[in-house]
Amino acid sequence: PIRLDMHQLCIAPTWAPLAAAALGVPDLGLSVESVLGGIAEATADFRDQFYGLKGCVVEGSGVMPARRPNFPPLITTGLIDAAVSRWGNKPTRFAGALFTAPRVDLKRLGRDASLSRWAQGRLVPKVLLATQTRVLEAIVDDRGEWIPAVPVITVVPRRKAMLWHIAAVLLSPVASVWALREYGGSGLSASAIKLSAKQTMLVPTPGPNGKARWDAAAKQIRRAHRARTDAV
Repeated sequence: PIRLDMHQLCIAPTWAPLAAAALGVPDLGLSVESVLGGIAEATADFRDQFYGLKGCVVEGSGVMPARRPNFPPLITTGLIDAAVSRWGNKPTRFAGALFTAPRVDLKRLGRDASLSRWAQGRLVPKVLLATQTRVLEAIVDDRGEWIPAVPVITVVPRRKAMLWHIAAVLLSPVASVWALREYGGSGLSASAIKLSAKQTMLVPTPGPNGKARWDAAAKQIRRAHRARTDAV
């Protein structure tokens, strides 16, 4: 049988706790001391960026190596796994077209000044968070070389040193359980997680007593990226 705290259900902003309980997602009883918004900013792009990129995305195989800095990889949600970028190894669709290794033509995009500024603002060290996933999946762009495609969420640390810590938080099973219990069912499936940028800022982070383990987790995530992230 499903056991519910009716008081908590009444004050919850969504039906997510009920859906999570039905799916067997445990209640961790978290005591939240701090959140991701304290160390980072999360942003999501919209139709302006989506339609602005249309016509500016090309197949990477046709771009000469010397020109690649002006043709950054485009990262879609489907290319993001946990600490692994599938860019170049997994086909993906953007704006109805299928690509093996999509790249953005910055010169063509630069014909629109606002889109050019947007792209430059995205070409910074960041964490990219996928949406519509069963658990939170994120990858780190520590060199600031990738462009996110809608609806990927961009998380930029206030201090670059926290980049891997942010990824460790988002890839923690605790974060996925929290997201399912707080906002589960808001996507196309009751079991899918689809956080908004604002909701991403509310993901709990470890308190002072968890700093040592957080540091250790960040190091492990960094090692996982170095070992598993496909070369771009």
